[in-house]
This record gives sequence, structure tokens and C-alpha cells, in this order.
Amino acid sequence: MKILNPKTWPLFQPIPNEHRGHVKKVLVHELFWNVRLALAGLIAAMILYYWLLSQETDLTRYRMLMITQTVACSLILLYFIFAENVIQQSIRKLRVAGFLASITGGVLGIGFFFQISEIHDPYRIATVMALIVGVSGAASFTFTVSPIAFLSFSLPFALPLFFWLWVSAPGEAGKVLVIMAIPYFNSIFFLVLREYRRRVNLILTELRLKKEQERSESLLLNILPRDIAEELKNSGRAEAREYGQATVLFSDFVGFTRIAEKLSPRELIDELDKCFGYFDQVTEKYRLEKLKTIGDSFMCAGGIPRANRTHAIDCCLAALEIQAFMNQMKEIKHQQGLDYWELRLGINSGPLVAGVVGHKKFAYDVWGDTVNTASRLESSGLPGKINISLTTYEAIKHLFDCEHRGQVEAKNKGGIDMYFLNGILPALSVKGEGRVPSEEFRRIYKSIMRGRNPPYGVTLST
Repeated sequence: MKILNPKTWPLFQPIPNEHRGHVKKVLVHELFWNVRLALAGLIAAMILYYWLLSQETDLTRYRMLMITQTVACSLILLYFIFAENVIQQSIRKLRVAGFLASITGGVLGIGFFFQISEIHDPYRIATVMALIVGVSGAASFTFTVSPIAFLSFSLPFALPLFFWLWVSAPGEAGKVLVIMAIPYFNSIFFLVLREYRRRVNLILTELRLKKEQERSESLLLNILPRDIAEELKNSGRAEAREYGQATVLFSDFVGFTRIAEKLSPRELIDELDKCFGYFDQVTEKYRLEKLKTIGDSFMCAGGIPRANRTHAIDCCLAALEIQAFMNQMKEIKHQQGLDYWELRLGINSGPLVAGVVGHKKFAYDVWGDTVNTASRLESSGLPGKINISLTTYEAIKHLFDCEHRGQVEAKNKGGIDMYFLNGILPALSVKGEGRVPSEEFRRIYKSIMRGRNPPYGVTLST
């Protein structure tokens, strides 16, 4: 029957396997602290006990026993003070703690058993019961995080004293007290067990709350940059900041509407997710901040929220990698006889303002003419090409191969100097292919990143 299975009882519910290690670690740490305090108090109480006992009897013949008790408790106290970090496995710590608890209980119980005869008759039974109730009660508080350790200490301590009560106590009083003590010990054990279960449940609740908090923070960090998220959590708002130089990248699919009409909504979302998922990986790789996706448009920026000196280079490297991915997708789709998307990319560098506005559904965004110009560069570009502005070109021209397009008319902007970014300079790329940076490129990049004077007269995008 289910009711006969202890694991179905509330006090015996097992700890989930995935949390067992953490729970045991916390309980062991608390157990060590509890035992340290309890043993220190026990040693002080023993000293007082022996002093009072010495006022009415000669304890010389019990000197070795007293020394054994004191040394045993002191050594075990030293273990619980210094050995917590010596044994690594929590389960092994609990086993050692249970073993030492049984030694302590046995040494004290047997020692008191031999000393009972020295106590005057009127106080013997009262003293024995006071020892049993007082020490086991104190043990119930000490070992609330380990019921097994409680039993390991209490049984070796109490059994010799119960034996004296049953055999040597005058009349039937001792037997009556032993019988009456059974429900007391039963109740106190279940109190320890209940407190242990309460502590386990509290640890599990704290663990779940911590995981929920981490999940919430992870979701927040998927929406906002870490620095902005921290500022928002701490002050309730995030101030917009001006950046003297940053780089904005826009991308847009060519023929999106035409191809989207041929796809089901689910197929369309899957295709976009495949592309934008890869774009996300690239932006993270090059320390760019993804800002938003609007329909089939993707927007990210470099040099925000933490300013850096390589933002223009980072955006160009990311654009080349995205372009290579889209070209590969185009080739695969073409071989399968399927429609494919081509991509226009526009990049511009300059001053802008970045921050969070509004009070609901927070979004990190950027504003300024630099942003508007980047959008115009994307719309004025050609399919499969990366279109960059003069300011971006000046920042990267010593590292990348660019083609001047001249003045190109842009909506509401007039003529803008534009360049096609064709790739990395052959001399600075692996095998001269213009796609993968060479070691020399990386050396120049690190020099710019650290603010040093770069070789080859490379200008900095400050």
C-alpha cells in the first residue's frame, strides 16, 4: 500500500536528484557551524558540571575518564572548525560527522554512567533525567539539518543512562521514567525530522527563486545590454547617452515581399529565423549590439553601449560574414531550384544618441543623423553588396578593399559619397581571398583596440 511506503510521507520526500548536491552542501555547512557552537557550549557545561560534582565528592579516580571526555570533545571540535574544506564530498562529510557524533555521545554517556554513583541519592534520578532531556534537547537543535547525526549522537549518549535507570534506580521509578522517555524521544526525533524537511524545502525554494531570477535576468539581457539592464534595475530608469563615434549597420532583404507571397506564414518565419539567428551569432562574435528587426530588416551597431575604437572595423567584418552566409544560402537555393533572398547592407559611422525611452516594453534604440544616413545607405545599395559611407571608409580604408561609387542621391539626404566594401585587403587576409583576417590584420586590430599607434599609418575611428 502507498501509505506504508515512507517515501510517500511528507517528512520523507526525497530531494530531487538535480538539486541533491546543492542541498547537501548547504546542510553540511550549517551542520559544521551548529556543531562548533554546540561543542563549545558542551565543553563549558562539562567544566561547570565537574566543578559542581567536585564540591561533594572526590573525582580523583575519574581523572582519566574526565580527561578522555574533554580531549575527545576538543579534538572533535577542532575537526569541525578546520576540516570543513578538507573533505570535498558532502556525503562523506555527513558520514564522518555522524561517526564523530556517535563517538561523542558514547564517550559522554558511558562517562556519566560511571559517575552516577558519586551523586547523592536524592538527586541521582533527577540528574540522570536532566542529562538525558537537556543534552538530547540541545542535540535536537544542533542536528536539525541531519536527523541521522542526531540519532548517532543521542542513542550512544542516552542508552547507558537508560540502562542505569532500568537496572540501578531505586524502586520502579527508573523503569517508569524509561517508559515515559520513549514517547519523548519519538516526538523529539520527529521534530528534528520536520525541521530538517522545513530547511530542505526552504533551500529548494531559494534555489528555485534564484533560478527564476537568473531566467528573468537572462530574458532582460536578451532585450537590453547588460550595462543598461543593470542601470534600469538599480535606478528604475536608464539615461540616454551621447556617443561621439559609433557605427550603425542596416540590412534588408531584396525581393522579400515577392517570395513571402509564395510561402506559408510558418515557412516564412522559419526562413527569417534561420537568417536572423545567424546574424545574431555574428553580431555577438564581433561585439556588436543588436538593436531590432523590423519585418525583414535587421539593425545593429558597434561602439555602444560601451565605446570602443574598433566599431567601424567590427561592423565591416560582421557585414562580410553575413554577406558570405547569404551568398552560400543563395547558391544552395539556386541549386534546388528555389527562390532566394539577396541582401543589401548599409554602414555609416558618426555621432548618435543611444538609450531606453518609455516605461513599458523597454527597447534599447539609437537616434541621430548617423542612424538615418545608415538607413539611406542600405536602401541606396545594390543586392549582394555592402554600401558604406565616407566616414566609415576613412576609418577602415587601410584594412579593407573598397570601391568608390561617387556621389549617390539618397532620399531626403541629397548626394552622399558612397563606397562598396568588397572585402579585406588581400595582403591582410588568409590566402589573399579577402574574407578571413590574417595574423597581421589581427595584430593591427589589437593595436587599434588598445589605443596604440597602429602600423601602416592606419587611422583610428575614435
